[in-house]
Amino acid sequence: MSTMSHISRRFALFISEEEGAITVDWVVLTAIVAGVGSVSAWLVTSNIPGFAQNIGDAISVMSVGP
Repeated sequence: MSTMSHISRRFALFISEEEGAITVDWVVLTAIVAGVGSVSAWLVTSNIPGFAQNIGDAISVMSVGP
């Protein structure tokens, strides 16, 4: 048996094996959730200074009391 056919057969067995596939699915799903969370946090934190300035500008022209 040649080395190449042995490698090809082992690779085919590896690809057809389903044991552990759910672990890979969970790892990919967790990575996607973490990525979406990171992007969301970046979007929120990058816009907070502008929102704070707008709120401060609006409050500074308001009058309180009679």
